[in-house]
Amino acid sequence: MVKFVEINNLSIYLNNEEYDLFQKIEKNKIMKKSDLNEREQFLARNLVIKGVLKRVKKNDKIFYKTDFRAQEEINNK
Repeated sequence: MVKFVEINNLSIYLNNEEYDLFQKIEKNKIMKKSDLNEREQFLARNLVIKGVLKRVKKNDKIFYKTDFRAQEEINNK
């Protein structure tokens, strides 16, 4: 089954696994890459390519986030 998310008035289609991960990260606002299992890391990379997630590196740690404006969240992790 295919689901979609809307980013900047653009509909982006996701498969169930991608959508579940998107919702997991959206719920937390931001997640460390190290908190994701290998499959979730693979899916997160694909979601970055699709423009659904943003990948941020801070202090040699990698984070994924859905809110492209939430820089302050990274400082609290």
